[in-house]
Amino acid sequence: MTSRVLVVALAISAFMPQAALAREYYYFNKADVSREDFVRDRTDCLKLAEDVKTPASSAYVPYNNSLSAGQNAAAAGLAGLFAGLMLGSEERRVGLAVERTCMADKGYTRFVVDKNIIEDIAELKDENAQVEKYFEFATRNDPIGKGIRE
Repeated sequence: MTSRVLVVALAISAFMPQAALAREYYYFNKADVSREDFVRDRTDCLKLAEDVKTPASSAYVPYNNSLSAGQNAAAAGLAGLFAGLMLGSEERRVGLAVERTCMADKGYTRFVVDKNIIEDIAELKDENAQVEKYFEFATRNDPIGKGIRE
């Protein structure tokens, strides 16, 4: 019976949306912003988004008399795992929305770009060069990508 529970769990997880497939590549832009202002604004918004917490939730799994204690524990464990995954996903979704709204309130526009642009920056060996490139995108007068209204 435990193997049947695992097969069902694997089947369900195969149809769940994968975060890596749904990732959106974007940056924030505000022409002629100083580095200090950008760092302060970005830090404030990230800190605000980081503080987002959804109410704690747990999955109730009633005890099934036709299962052994170990099988009931496995079922409860799987239910808790999926409940935790869904809760974490919701916190990330709300946190990203808070971050985007905060940056929009500070006058930044979000631009969605092709993932190759971001990957090229990530491939730079020098961390300072990466920061410089990101800052260059953040302050461009002619932003690249599609502007998104928040």
